[in-house]
Amino acid sequence: MINTVLFYLHSSFLIVFGLLLSFSFCDIQWSKQNFITGLVFFLLSGFSQIVIYLCFDEMTVRALYPLITHLPLIILLMKKYHKSFLTSFASVTSAYLCCQTAEFQINKLPF
Repeated sequence: MINTVLFYLHSSFLIVFGLLLSFSFCDIQWSKQNFITGLVFFLLSGFSQIVIYLCFDEMTVRALYPLITHLPLIILLMKKYHKSFLTSFASVTSAYLCCQTAEFQINKLPF
């Protein structure tokens, strides 16, 4: 039970951190509208993870994580903010690499 709670808490912080980094790498300023867009993306991504978890299991959520968060974020940056594919892909990939240290550490918890 505690592992599941920690998994979703950790995922929530990673999504927020990755979203902030991706927006920053794309040079998107934080206005009220962009904050709302980020919040909606965060909520939809989290909701998608919960639905997949309820239908399958935690391992499936982990396996589909790039499709749940990274691909929609790339599409969001391209469509809403008119960034090129390469810029969007590079910003999301760079943000992902910044999150890898945190991902590695959560898997080493003793409980």
